[in-house]
Amino acid sequence: YDLPIKIVINPIDKKTKKEMKININNLIDPFVGKGIMTNSNKFDGMSSKEALIKIAEYVEELGFGERTVKYRLKDWGISRQRYWGTPIPVLYCDKCGIVMEKDENLPVKLPMDIEFSGEGNPLETSNEFKEAMCPKCGGEATRETDTMDTFVDSSWYYLRYCDPNNKDLPINKEIVDEWSPVDQYIGGVEHAVMHLLYSRFFHKVLRDMGLLSTDEPFKRLLTQGMVLGPSYYEKSTGKYLFPDEVETKEQGSYSKKTGEELVVKIEKMSKSKNNGVDPLHMITEYGADAARLFTMFAAPPEKELEWNENGLAGSSRFLNRLWRMVVENKKYFEKGEINLEKVSKEDKNIVMKLHQTIKKVTASIEDNYHFNTSIAATMELINELQNYKVNILEKNKMTSESKKVFTETIRTMVIMLSPFTPHITDKLWEELGESGHLYEVEWPIHIEELTVSEDVEIGVQVNGKLRATLDVSRSISKEELETLALKSPNVIKFIEGKKIIKKIVIPGRIVNIVVK
Repeated sequence: YDLPIKIVINPIDKKTKKEMKININNLIDPFVGKGIMTNSNKFDGMSSKEALIKIAEYVEELGFGERTVKYRLKDWGISRQRYWGTPIPVLYCDKCGIVMEKDENLPVKLPMDIEFSGEGNPLETSNEFKEAMCPKCGGEATRETDTMDTFVDSSWYYLRYCDPNNKDLPINKEIVDEWSPVDQYIGGVEHAVMHLLYSRFFHKVLRDMGLLSTDEPFKRLLTQGMVLGPSYYEKSTGKYLFPDEVETKEQGSYSKKTGEELVVKIEKMSKSKNNGVDPLHMITEYGADAARLFTMFAAPPEKELEWNENGLAGSSRFLNRLWRMVVENKKYFEKGEINLEKVSKEDKNIVMKLHQTIKKVTASIEDNYHFNTSIAATMELINELQNYKVNILEKNKMTSESKKVFTETIRTMVIMLSPFTPHITDKLWEELGESGHLYEVEWPIHIEELTVSEDVEIGVQVNGKLRATLDVSRSISKEELETLALKSPNVIKFIEGKKIIKKIVIPGRIVNIVVK
């Protein structure tokens, strides 16, 4: 049509990050990528991304257009040439055409006399299934042999769980409304574009039909990460070797059989790459609890986990240490309520660390399933408890209250570890003189006042450089804090003989003394 064509977007040079001018004479296809606007009047110089929004706003201001959202939704072809699936209740009659099965004949059941040859539609082989009576005229008819996509069955199973024995309805509205939506869905990321989409579709269809009241099927989604392990690829054969076929040296990994250097990658564990691990070996060598502990400690559930047998061994050592902490210190056990008015400073510190740990472990489990954080917090607590025991023993300060603190801390620690390591903690529960099973025991609840330390560490600076630290009460006044800072030997050393120009005192945070 001989229309004048103008360039409206110039690309950006990847190296210089500057606009590249396009010569229209050299242009074969239009440039439609991201870049800088040109020949666009008031939008010149804008990024194409920003201009997209601004132009839409401008069109709306002028009143001759508006923004809209379009979905690329298409009809769902649900028929499959498979045996496993819900039969489609349709029949074909030479006289009546396409006819729906009568309600009283539903559901149409799959036949049992099927031959699975691997070719074609299996239901085509069953004359008993195919040959039927027309629901309309009573004459001969042929039943539809395609079945529905299995997503038709698997997209609403979570609702049926609420009322599995109902023989009259798929779901009971009152029961489903009480239980749904699902609080937590856990599955691989591959489900996000298929199963979850279909489930949401079915949920809303059932809502529109009046069979339930909730709008969404799931409250929260967790997509777990993959477990990774080293794979060993032999170029000459194009095969992946098993780890026991590999010799690892400083300079690389080699085939034990041929001596060929192998290509080593950290990849998703799979049978095809021979980089999985034998659970029986792990359990025999380290125990089921150590395997569970490492799996949950190595990474948050939504992240990838790189398998490492050294880490597994570390988890085993931690559990052995926990075992010794209990069975070797029974002489210090004393049950009873702790009197916080009678405890020493060391006792109080452990009680506070315990309640801080309870708070952290509980939140990590309930809020985001970061079990690694829960386990790490418990490991910190056992370190603190070990140091506490050594210090009070060396100083001969193991009082009755100290024993109660020690016992209650170990007891609570065993409870908090029980979801991760159920076998060893159940045995330790017996060693602690307790009865019953840990899954029957109430979960510990933290006391908020005991999670905040009464003391705080304050840094003291001279001319902006840290020269001393003070352990003081959180409630200390500004004047008291200033006095303590000026009396600190390390501070005196740096201000002696100099003129104090300014004193900046922020209680609970810092003291800075400016001298000249």
